[in-house]
This record gives sequence, C-alpha cells and structure tokens, in this order.
Amino acid sequence: MKKTTLALIALSCLMIPLASVAQESFGGQTQLYVVGAYKFIPRQVSPNWTAEQFHFFGNDVASSGSYGASVDLPAGASITRMECHFKDSSAAGDITATLIRSAVNLPGGTPQASVILVTVSSSGISGYQIASANLTAPETVHYRTASASYMYSIGVQTPADTATNASFRDCVLEWNLQVSPAPGTATFQDVPVSHVFFQYIEALAASGITTGCSASPPLYCPNDPLTRGQMAVFLARALGLHFPN
Repeated sequence: MKKTTLALIALSCLMIPLASVAQESFGGQTQLYVVGAYKFIPRQVSPNWTAEQFHFFGNDVASSGSYGASVDLPAGASITRMECHFKDSSAAGDITATLIRSAVNLPGGTPQASVILVTVSSSGISGYQIASANLTAPETVHYRTASASYMYSIGVQTPADTATNASFRDCVLEWNLQVSPAPGTATFQDVPVSHVFFQYIEALAASGITTGCSASPPLYCPNDPLTRGQMAVFLARALGLHFPN
C-alpha cells in the first residue's frame, strides 16, 4: 500500500461523524443536522413555547414570538441548505426561520459583521408545510479567526397567534465535511503543488497525521510502500486513539 493511498484512507476515517441523523451518512456525503423545537428558547418573557400535536410548538398566547437555538457543527463543515417544518393557518402572518453567523470582534482584528446566511418562511397556505432554501454560497463553519469569534444560530419568528394556528417543529441543515483547500507552497520537497495528491497530503501534514519520511530535507516519500507499523501511526493519529487511564 502506498502512502498516497493511505492519505485518502486516513482522511475518510476523519470524516466519519460520532453520530448522524441518517445511518447512511458518512465521509464527504451530505449529512443532516436537526435542530428541534425543544432546543429553542424564548428571547422574551412572554409568550412561551407551548406544545401542539406531533411535537410542534408555538406561542402560549396570541402574541408574536422570537426564539433561538445554537447550531454546533464541526469546524470546517460546509452548510449548503436549510429545511424547516411549520404548521401555519394563521391570518396574522407567516413563520420565519433564519440561519445566522454572529461575530464578536477581537482586539486588533478587522471588524466583522454578523451575516444572515439563509431565511425560509411558511407560505400562508393553511396546514403542515416544509419550507426550504439553498444558501447563496456554501458556508464553511469557522468559530475563530484572527479578527473575530463566531457563533451559528437559528432564529424563529412566529406571528401574533397561538400554537393552534402557527407552530414549528424543527429545522434541518444539510452539510458535509470537506478537505481543506491546498496551500500555496509545498511542505515536502517530493510533493510539489502540481502533484496529483498534493491537497490530501498537505491536509494530513496540517492535521499532524504525518510528519513525512524525512525531516531534513522534508520528504513524504509518496511512492514508497507502507508497512503495518506506519499504517498504525497514520490511523491512530487520524482517529485520535488513546488508552483509558
């Protein structure tokens, strides 16, 4: 087995989530992240969430409501789409859900603004509804840069009505893991930027999964055979394996 082949195997191991909504979700395929109504909290004293049937929630009094829930996805994940489930027969207005990236600026950094990534709403047609939309551009999740720290959340606005007429069950985000873009310069002398596996080998180096086959000069030896011992190092680092205390 060549090291370039193992680079792809190790990255595939890294992309297996601890838990996923769909059993078939793995690797770089589209995966689902569900934020249910139970996770949302009111942004005001009144109204409060009240349960309707089928785990739909809405206002306990005939008043508009604002609710929020955090989104916790792995750093580097790419969010592509949001789908929300509503029940709306209200004449007072529609239910809206908005995915937001909030920024807190750090000292000395370039000021960053909070961004609305996508918004969906009920259509005004009475009954149970699914509202969905693609993000204008896929959002790569990042929680901290030199300029700011970030948080992702979904905000839900309900009209001035009760749960019987306007309620909400969940929002589902479609996302996938991705391999980081290749850098502009090579880490190893024998894996130049033109190498067919350059992006993947650089990702292993940046992740600490490999240090190459030589430190001076820095080499990866991409065409060398791989021993079972070397494979153990790759997989143990990629999976973060450890012995219990």
